[in-house]
Amino acid sequence: MPDSTLTRAVRPSLMLATRTAVLTARRQSPLLRLLLPALTAAQQLSPGAVAATVEQLLFRAPRSRLTPAGRAFLARGERFELTLDGRRIVGWTWGSGPTTYLVHGWGSQAGRLHALGEAIVATGRRLVMFDAPGHGASGRGPTAMPDFARALLAVVEREGAPDAVVAHSMGGAATALAASWGLEARRFVLLAPAANPAEWARSIGEVLALNLEVMRRLRARSERRLRLGWRDLDVRVHARRMSAPLLVIHDHEDDTVPFSHGADIAHHWPGATLLETTGLGHRDLLNDPAVITRVLEFLGAGARTAASGTAIQLEQELFNREMRRRAS
Repeated sequence: MPDSTLTRAVRPSLMLATRTAVLTARRQSPLLRLLLPALTAAQQLSPGAVAATVEQLLFRAPRSRLTPAGRAFLARGERFELTLDGRRIVGWTWGSGPTTYLVHGWGSQAGRLHALGEAIVATGRRLVMFDAPGHGASGRGPTAMPDFARALLAVVEREGAPDAVVAHSMGGAATALAASWGLEARRFVLLAPAANPAEWARSIGEVLALNLEVMRRLRARSERRLRLGWRDLDVRVHARRMSAPLLVIHDHEDDTVPFSHGADIAHHWPGATLLETTGLGHRDLLNDPAVITRVLEFLGAGARTAASGTAIQLEQELFNREMRRRAS
């Protein structure tokens, strides 16, 4: 009987996002332009070697650069280091008050979330951030959602229990996984969260036209390294057991993590609130003043709006980017 973790249909929105990502990667890397067709051609003769190569490609995060503002933000923090599974994890703390953890996503790093981080600190909260394994200043090497989750738990063990956790993209999926392992917080905020990383692996397999034997070997290799099965990575399953208040914010025009992922998590997490935006995409969500205000309000850290008219205008701004342009 075919394994559903390999054969289940991938949602069209994710297939589109995956094709876009692969095309972008091929344009940016001459090596990939040569390697990807070679992998497809070699899979019948050497499925094990192809699976090993694909695993290396899948679990190596792309490097990202910090802006001057991001570097300055980190420089104002108090840096710390810890070791997890033989790899260095670098983090920073700012401020005092209720502790909020802010977790970045795949291919990013702590300093890229500086706008949201600065806003959290300004409201009288202690902020803790870290570069996930394989990202930023932390140790390089293969990484995936469970590595993010284990790093979050290790940082919490060092820096103390959170009042709240705010996380973006893959960091959101990892936060939910960590919560299923026992991480407790008064409130959670997930921004453009990924619902099921295993579905991403299947979509990449389809885009690269990898056969079932290669995918079986890829899954087996990755499960040994992750110490988890692909079935255990579905955030929607873990969400059903959660009880803490959750705010999910996701944009309908997100071409990296489709809107349906955030909507699914909110649907399965009891009592969760889903805030839908339009026109912000995947990354601009992090810097949008109206989104930041809603996050702070949900955390109980922001100033409450006095006039109902202002609240209505804020809600409209979240749904309509053009309104923001006219207001400016």
